[in-house]
Amino acid sequence: MEITLLDFLNWNKERPIDINKITIDDVIYMLKTGVFDEYFDREKVVKCLKRFKDDFFEEYYGKEFCPRCLSANVEETKSYEGIKKSFRCKSCKKKFKHRGIVPTHFEDWVILKIVTGIYQGETMSKIRKDLEEELKSREKEFKVRTKIPSEKSIYDLGSRIADKLQKIIDFLILVIGGLKCRRIFCDDAFSRKVLTKSKRKRKDGRYYYVIVVLDADTRFIIVAYPSRTRDKTSFSIAFSLAKEKLSGMPKSVGGDKLKSMEAAAEEHLPKSKVRHAFQKLKPYEKEELNRIERRIRDIRETIGKRRKYGTLKVLKTYVAIAVIGINFLEPMDVLGGRTPAQAIGIPYPFREVGSWEAFLEWVRVFQTLFPKILKAGLKKIPGTPLSPSR
Repeated sequence: MEITLLDFLNWNKERPIDINKITIDDVIYMLKTGVFDEYFDREKVVKCLKRFKDDFFEEYYGKEFCPRCLSANVEETKSYEGIKKSFRCKSCKKKFKHRGIVPTHFEDWVILKIVTGIYQGETMSKIRKDLEEELKSREKEFKVRTKIPSEKSIYDLGSRIADKLQKIIDFLILVIGGLKCRRIFCDDAFSRKVLTKSKRKRKDGRYYYVIVVLDADTRFIIVAYPSRTRDKTSFSIAFSLAKEKLSGMPKSVGGDKLKSMEAAAEEHLPKSKVRHAFQKLKPYEKEELNRIERRIRDIRETIGKRRKYGTLKVLKTYVAIAVIGINFLEPMDVLGGRTPAQAIGIPYPFREVGSWEAFLEWVRVFQTLFPKILKAGLKKIPGTPLSPSR
């Protein structure tokens, strides 16, 4: 009988749980609750992640791995469906189909087109039109049988992909012990809503806000929290999410002199522990605060073609993918040609900076090999409650 990780951790440790069944969500839960180190050697896990990063393009990029034994000794077999490639593992004889970064019958090139379209700020209708044009050329050249998702499916896929990418990034941040940030800045940006006729005359509710928390030294965007308001509650949520990713209290927190922002900062980063530097200055007087203004401008420019958003969920998807791309794929001269993620020390292969295709391929392989990464740091031996095999 299968038991959940929560049951195992809380009351039923005498019954084994298969490490192959532990998900990224489970590990994030273990890291946040402080029980991860009871079962795993964090240093060994981080070393395995760094080896995976260093060897990715030589040993893992573009390869298929058996989901049962994680072997790359596989062969492609005939597939009569004509959509997903099928494989057979020569080591354990398991048959399996190609797995993308999210469970879907659409091919990897469709996922790539959706992500890059969202990252470039294209509308769902424009993304679908581009997919149709791409399909025509592929059918003519490669005879590929596939389907084009509807606009609703494109949005749903984009939302699921953004959520998946963020969870993997959260795991990487938490497993290395959090982000070491000495100074953080906070500010808010906004985007117009699409208003119905009945709401056009109302002065309130015209904007959605995106509250951004930034590391001043590496320009890494720690949190970008979309909200309907910019009150104390919204800033408190943003600061709370940021604290979960930090290795400790920063030395200072700054931003524009907004009462709701200051109140939220005092609640989560009190003046007794963190220096507050909130200033109401003219643009040419802001000096260092211009760093967060420029990052907000980067977010706006990235999703700038969509000036209005009908729902907060749509804005969240566009902002999430924009922030991931800015953090991981955009090198900065001020950082010596490195990306913010590289500057802050997140273990990701940076050889192909700027390539969403390489990033998504890394995510695909990472998910398949996740049990192998956990096994590298497992403290318990087979036969104990948390074991590599049943």
